Amino acid sequence: MEQNIQQNIENKLPIKTKIVAVLLITIGVMMIPILLFGIVFSFGASFPSDPIMFFYYILPFFIITGTLLLKKKETGWISSIFLLVIAIFFLGSMLKTNETLSLNSGDRVFAFVAPIFLFILIIFLLLDRKKFWRVAK
Repeated sequence: MEQNIQQNIENKLPIKTKIVAVLLITIGVMMIPILLFGIVFSFGASFPSDPIMFFYYILPFFIITGTLLLKKKETGWISSIFLLVIAIFFLGSMLKTNETLSLNSGDRVFAFVAPIFLFILIIFLLLDRKKFWRVAK
């Protein structure tokens, strides 16, 4: 009986990984209406000159990686780190080129706060990596 309880505890997903997975899914689900609204009203916008739309295009992949994390798949952990790093670098580059892109103040705040939030998610994943790999195998 005690061995079964110990095995059940070891097979649980680490709490920080659960937090990251739920937040990735939530962010992706919340941004889908914005993505659809942007697609409908941005037919005249060219892809490189509309960086916010590129960020919204990768957000549905956050749902996929969050789901893979909750299913304890190694590819979910790797892909979530990869997508978060891409999003951070992309949003950081938006801040560098905001004079040429003419971002409004709301977009500037988003481009400043979002990388900090995404960096915290990466830290959570990296802190629980050993526990996650033990559970995932």
